[in-house]
Amino acid sequence: MIKMSFRGVIFMNLYCGLMHLIFGVYSKSPSSSGGGGGGSSNGGENYRFLHGGLTVQFIGERLPFNRLELIVLDIIVFGIQLILLHLHGVVGNEEVFDEDKEEQEVNDGGEENSAAGVSSERAGDGSAVRYVGPLSSSSLSSLQGGVEEIPLSELCNSNHTEEAVIDKARIEGDGYNGNVQLLTIDLIDGIKKMMNLKVNIQNSRESSGLSTSSSTFPGAFPRSLKHQPPTTTTTAKEMSDNNIVGIEYNRVTNTSSTDFPGHQSSGDYSWDIEKFKNSFDIKITNVSERVANFDLIHIDTSIANAFRRIMIAEVPSVAVETVYSFMNTSVIQDEVLAHRIGLIPLKVDPDSLTWVDKNVDENDRYTEDNTIVLSLDVTCSKNPHAPKNSTNPNELYRNSNVYAKDLKFEPQGSQLEKYKDNPVVPTDPNILLAKLRPGQEISLRAHCILGIGADHAKFSPVATASYRLLPVIDIKEPITGELAKKFQKCFPPGVIEIDSNKGEAYVADARKDTVSREVLRHPEFNGKVKLGRQRDYFIFQVESTGAMSPEEIFFKSVRVLKNKAEYLRKCPIGQ
Repeated sequence: MIKMSFRGVIFMNLYCGLMHLIFGVYSKSPSSSGGGGGGSSNGGENYRFLHGGLTVQFIGERLPFNRLELIVLDIIVFGIQLILLHLHGVVGNEEVFDEDKEEQEVNDGGEENSAAGVSSERAGDGSAVRYVGPLSSSSLSSLQGGVEEIPLSELCNSNHTEEAVIDKARIEGDGYNGNVQLLTIDLIDGIKKMMNLKVNIQNSRESSGLSTSSSTFPGAFPRSLKHQPPTTTTTAKEMSDNNIVGIEYNRVTNTSSTDFPGHQSSGDYSWDIEKFKNSFDIKITNVSERVANFDLIHIDTSIANAFRRIMIAEVPSVAVETVYSFMNTSVIQDEVLAHRIGLIPLKVDPDSLTWVDKNVDENDRYTEDNTIVLSLDVTCSKNPHAPKNSTNPNELYRNSNVYAKDLKFEPQGSQLEKYKDNPVVPTDPNILLAKLRPGQEISLRAHCILGIGADHAKFSPVATASYRLLPVIDIKEPITGELAKKFQKCFPPGVIEIDSNKGEAYVADARKDTVSREVLRHPEFNGKVKLGRQRDYFIFQVESTGAMSPEEIFFKSVRVLKNKAEYLRKCPIGQ
């Protein structure tokens, strides 16, 4: 059916294109339609041209006046027809309407279809009919060979005693394809017939996964199974009792959808501190000056996400809050320069400062206990000893570039003794602040205070703090030989290895997997591997800006969360 429609589209477009090349644009003709020409009607204001077998009317618009414009319109109409043909005949509903319809795996010999006897057909009057029961050899051959139309009246009067279902949801999923008659039948006649048959309307999620029989009503084309992507259906029982999030070709399954995430109807979920101590675990894989990688195992998602959010937004750090500009003759405005300075991470212990009390008078608000002062005084001048014929600004001028290292710490009062071993400096000294040329000058003072990332991003101690769930790769059947090498290439390096003795693929390190689902694109691996993520295994990566070490940031996030819990426990409203 698809081939016949495709040939018809090509034939009509070739015919119209040839007519337009030979005859061009007809001036005016009494006829309103024609093979390749044009016509006029309605007093010469309504013109019609034939493009791809379709009549295109030009009402109140400029007409094509040469062969080139006619050929361009032919190409546009031909492209639109190909797109519509592809959507009707090739692309499945789940790709067009994002339907989450489960696909049932098809056995090689079709034994499951014969045993279960599942068939889905379209009735001759447009209603969708699905009947379940044993199939005869003739019915099975017709089901495998193409679509067999069974009118609803014949189904009702036949000897079929099995369940009959009018799949209304499937028709609605197709959008009726503009078939007004089908819509009318569904609204008026469909209800009556369903009441008489005493059948249930099933959702497309519950209907049969086999798409052997497709829509036969006008405007729809049968779709072949080969166009549908290979899928692997995973149930909650197969995925370790709700502890694994199933990763399939086009969706994620087994996700929490209850008021209590991670809980099931069966099982004891009462809080037990001893049980938590025995099950909870932390694994540290890498710790450096700026980056830490660690795993939190057997912990609820809400707690893991709370740590992440606190590290980003509620662990205090020190940053520039106020800039007093005395001289700025550079090309950068004062506001932009102040903003750049405020985003510079500073190497200072937040515990060495106290919080600024906003209730105190502004003249007495900032003291040596809660404020750090930095100064920036840079003037650009020419270099008298610059190499001849040099064009490098760093050689021609002095202080042509202003960096973060040019910010100098000015201790106030007891700060000289407090910070004598650890002076306040930028964590990255080569951050460019501005560019100067001879005669330009910058002179300012910057006051630094404590803050949190929830107030401004400059106070966030981390560049990023994220986590991901541990990937799970479950090989259901042995994969050997050349298939094992292809299986290995579907994953990042180090995830899958091949046993040198057996030649069999095995999971070496699932942690390195990015869950790209590349393996699910290949039908030869269908049913041989299951992908997922472990729900209570969180792989954290914390990148510090340099003000604090990543492990210190995490410890402080635990302290903040503990203080929140203590506040709620002692809150009078909570009691």
